[in-house]
Parts: sequence; C-alpha cells; structure tokens
Amino acid sequence: SSRFSRLWLDNQDEPALDPLSSALNVSLKFDQLDADGWLAWWQGIWQKTGDAALNSAGHWLPAQTNLQLQAKQLTWAGQPWDQGSLKLHQQGETGQLSLLANQVAGTLAWQPQRPLAIELSRLHWRTADDEEEAPKPQSLLPVAEQQRLLAAIPDFDFHCQRCQLDEAMLGEVKVTGRVTPTALRVPEFSLQSGENRVSGQGSWQIVGGEGRSDLKLSLQLASVETWLRDWNY
Repeated sequence: SSRFSRLWLDNQDEPALDPLSSALNVSLKFDQLDADGWLAWWQGIWQKTGDAALNSAGHWLPAQTNLQLQAKQLTWAGQPWDQGSLKLHQQGETGQLSLLANQVAGTLAWQPQRPLAIELSRLHWRTADDEEEAPKPQSLLPVAEQQRLLAAIPDFDFHCQRCQLDEAMLGEVKVTGRVTPTALRVPEFSLQSGENRVSGQGSWQIVGGEGRSDLKLSLQLASVETWLRDWNY
C-alpha cells in the first residue's frame, strides 16, 4: 500500500468568488506506488456509488486539471515501471497524458467524438509469470457483463515505434480499434521489423451470449531467420 507523507493541492489562482474558474494543480511524488491497488479501490467506490453520483461530483471540479506524478517504482498491470513520470493536462473533455519510464515513453490524447490516440516511442510489456500456478478455468461472463466491459473500451488508434513483448522484438506496431455495443473490431493492425511485416484484421463480438473471435493474418518476410530471432525463437 501507499501512504502520503505530504499532499498539496494548489487551487488558489482565483480564490475570491469562483473556485470553479481556476485550475486544479496536483503534484505527487512516491518512492513506490501500487497503482493496481489504487485502481481496485477506485473500482470498488465506482461500483458502490454508480456513474450518476460520480458524474455529478465531477461537475464541481475545475474545467482545467494539471497533474504531475513521479514514482521511483510504479506497479501497474502486475509489473514494475521504473523511474515513472506521468503528466496530465485536461481542459474540459479534451486532455493529454504523457508517460515516461525506463520501459515506456509516449502520450495518450483524447477529445470528444475522436478515437483515443496512443502514440508511444517505446514500450516494453512484460506478461505476468503464471508458470507457478495452473491456469484456472474461466466461466463465461453474463451478456450484460460482457457488454459492460465492451462499453468501457474506447475507440483507439495505437502506434508504437519500438515495441517489445517480453523477449520478443515486435518493432513498429500499429493497431486500430473500433467498438460497438456488441463487438470490438480491429479493421487493421501491423507489426513492422525491418523488411519483415505482419498485418491483418480481427474482431471479438458477442453472439448469442458467447464471445467469438476472428483473425486474419498476412506475412511479408524478407528473412524468416531474422523474423524468428526477433520473436525470440
């Protein structure tokens, strides 16, 4: 768990009459921060309170928010991110989040009626090590729960100039994602490493209460040996 040793909220630009007209500026520093724990706590609050109450509370926040967060070690998605730095600037419904750590660098930007733009110069994603425990059988989620999970995914355009998955060097990765109430569609994706390229399209959709996936791949390989080496084979 994490504990604040000091918390300073700077919202005093216009203290006279209207606090909502000023910006909310927050700066946080941690030696270690368990973001997974905080997200679990927030999800518990969200489930108990509901969207309507949280949206109502959000109207009391200033239109402009600036957040800076630094952590020597940030834990998120079950993996450590060393020397992490996050900078958030949001004006109304438009915002940008800048990420910087030893394992990632880039930005996320959003605005109304546009896909979430994820632009990374580098990313090293490390999957959790599940070898010690046998995989547990997963029960099928109810249709309403599957639809709720889909609704939480925004349309997105993902671009990473240098991507690594565990020990596999994926190279430049582009993924386009579009969401409907019953489907997540990937009309195009590509992985480019040198002259080797993997591209395709896919989808995951709810049909008759069941999740169904579809994937089409195309390979353009200048060197199979180099491609296999990049994928750590």
